[in-house]
Amino acid sequence: MQASINKIHMLMSPENVLEIPNQQCQLQKTIKLEDNVYLPVISDAAVEGQKLSIEEVMRVAGVMYIQSCAKSAEDTFIFSDPYFCSMFELCEEDKRNVELAQLLLASTEKVGCQQFMCAQKLLGFCFLLCSSTGNSVERVVHYFSEALKEKIDKETGRFTSKRSSGREEHPFCLNSNPMFTAYTLQRIPFFQVAQFAGVQEIVEQGDSSEKVHLIDLGIGSGVQWIDFMQASAANPMEITVRSATISKDTINNIGNRLVNFANTMNIPLSFKVVLVTNIRSIRKDQFDIDTEEVVAVYAASCLSTLVAKPESMDSLIEVIKSLRPQMMIFTEVEANLNSCDFVNHFIEAFFFYSVYFDCLETCMD
Repeated sequence: MQASINKIHMLMSPENVLEIPNQQCQLQKTIKLEDNVYLPVISDAAVEGQKLSIEEVMRVAGVMYIQSCAKSAEDTFIFSDPYFCSMFELCEEDKRNVELAQLLLASTEKVGCQQFMCAQKLLGFCFLLCSSTGNSVERVVHYFSEALKEKIDKETGRFTSKRSSGREEHPFCLNSNPMFTAYTLQRIPFFQVAQFAGVQEIVEQGDSSEKVHLIDLGIGSGVQWIDFMQASAANPMEITVRSATISKDTINNIGNRLVNFANTMNIPLSFKVVLVTNIRSIRKDQFDIDTEEVVAVYAASCLSTLVAKPESMDSLIEVIKSLRPQMMIFTEVEANLNSCDFVNHFIEAFFFYSVYFDCLETCMD
């Protein structure tokens, strides 16, 4: 148990806690409670009723959870801790959100210690208090609670989730809801920046070519290739877009939209599909490369899903190398989400997606 608490403690250390922005002020004053134990002081803005961001809620909950664990040896109940009472300076919604996040952190620590019965009881409270349709904190906690439940089921031999087993085999499932993907891309700035940089690199490298073959490993809505056609309009070329997917149903609609758009610009474009049932079953001959084509491989936020499956990753990379592409563009989030240690992995992901949901809430309201 102490090892798990130490890992949470390390991730909630002062250098990680100090920089917590809050519009007009910062939650960066701290009190040293014990050796290496810090607690944020709630700012005047929070006292005045200003809501905390999702990230701030999670970090306050994390530090309070560490403090409650430090006091547990003295049998001090968390809600009687005087420092915990500082939470009552928050608005009622933030207090509920902090309590909910603490429950999730407590269940994470129990899973890390393989105390699955206790973890399940704590998760039961989480599920009662959170919802996939609630506020942003409730949604983050809901999805991470589902993931913890899935892990407990795996560890105890009760794992039956078809959804997760499918996800493990198919990292190119990003096109499951292309309309939502397109809507999101239009509103999230860092998606647009990453997409623009990738597309622009392909335009510049293929500027003198008459034929270009674009292999997309996670096509999403396909809007990146609309941008590509617009950016390369000054240099007409024959374009082939080939997408790897597990289902033709959705992908064909995306292909039809791309072909129709190309027709409006008088650009010869063909759209082809490589059906993928298993990553290790992908072969070079499925891509049918013309020797006159400039080949570009585009992988947006999909290769990281294979880090935990090195055999599949190696197989895919070998196929890509055999295609001899002139360039490969891949985008991934800058986050340490592949730690071998469960608690480190979970806490890093928890705070990353808290910030991510903050961004969604800000950009998509």
